[in-house]
Amino acid sequence: MDDLFGEATLGQLQTRVMIPAVDMTDGKTVVFGTEMTSHAMKIPLRDVALATAAAPIFLQPHAIEERLYADGGLVANSPEGLAALHAVHRLGWPRDSVHLLVVGSTRASARVPGHLNGVQWGVSRWLSRRRLLTIAMRAQMTLARDLAEAILGQDRISIIDAELTGEEERLVGLDKADLKAAGALRTLASERYAEFRALPSNPVDRLMAHGADPRSI
Repeated sequence: MDDLFGEATLGQLQTRVMIPAVDMTDGKTVVFGTEMTSHAMKIPLRDVALATAAAPIFLQPHAIEERLYADGGLVANSPEGLAALHAVHRLGWPRDSVHLLVVGSTRASARVPGHLNGVQWGVSRWLSRRRLLTIAMRAQMTLARDLAEAILGQDRISIIDAELTGEEERLVGLDKADLKAAGALRTLASERYAEFRALPSNPVDRLMAHGADPRSI
């Protein structure tokens, strides 16, 4: 981590960022960003990265100035709703000037086929295969995308993501960092990006053409 960030702080970033985390000490959401108080701007980037990535069970909470933080995915696993809200209502950017590009990190299926399947699930069935976590994350993602669409309009949001097949789910996971997982992720990324660029109205060229405009970043 030190090799990547060194002593860099939030205040030294040249691009606006929003990095969610959960303040476990107060039990509330925190969004680290480039518009925080002057004191917060001195927080090292390595600490922000460790705080937002501290996924429960997999990684221990991270301490910053005697406060404990956990994974931002607990509250904003898919943060596009926060981004759209911040751009239009906090920064005051005109809705029609904002185009949101969402780059996902894959998603597992949360479907439970059959309207009676799951009616009598107990603790073991809810927790098996991380079913409870998967359903919570997918429900949160769809809520975030609905919120972003309500603020910006569906035609101003572009998404690059992949839903994992059963076999891919076995290869990829938060606790898997082997060559098979890396290979599967690279393949999925290449396939989805190629599909996205092939769309007749993909926004990549438009975003690059307006690269000097912070609203297109």
